[in-house]
Amino acid sequence: MIEIETKREYLPGLLDKTRKSRIEAERRLLKLDALAKHACVYYACATTLLSLSTLFFDYKGLPFLSISAAIVVTVCTVYASAQNYGVRAEQMKECYLELQELHLSLDGGCLSDDREAEDLVNRIGERYVAIIRQTENHLSRDYEIAFGQTSVLKEGIRWFGLRCVVYVLPAVIAICFSLSVWPL
Repeated sequence: MIEIETKREYLPGLLDKTRKSRIEAERRLLKLDALAKHACVYYACATTLLSLSTLFFDYKGLPFLSISAAIVVTVCTVYASAQNYGVRAEQMKECYLELQELHLSLDGGCLSDDREAEDLVNRIGERYVAIIRQTENHLSRDYEIAFGQTSVLKEGIRWFGLRCVVYVLPAVIAICFSLSVWPL
């Protein structure tokens, strides 16, 4: 016979798992926000240097590179700002703080076996659903990181790869394209 957990038994664990996952989601979103802001500044500086280099170098591909870089910077800046990483991170923070409050009220109110404790668990369960409806869901990767189901090395490699793709790959593609169209 399968033993079914009561809400009183599984709700504390559910609150804790969701809270820890939302903490990791906030960290991820803050990292993405910082990456997006840094990348916009990086590419704006690169575009400025490309534009200024047309004054000093006589390479036919430089005007094309500076114009295309300006367009790419504009598109990427609009995309990055539309993602609202900072706002989403703040919503995650509010969510996990509210979940922590629920967890603490659950700990303090479930000491007895009476009807009042059961009513408290039901109200907390309803409030839990209301809180998680207010924000987007975290990724499964956030849950895996929160509970040590993925290695720190793997996550570090993932972030390093993302930064390489953001900072290096577009420059390499632009240089290769420019050299293939306008050889030195």
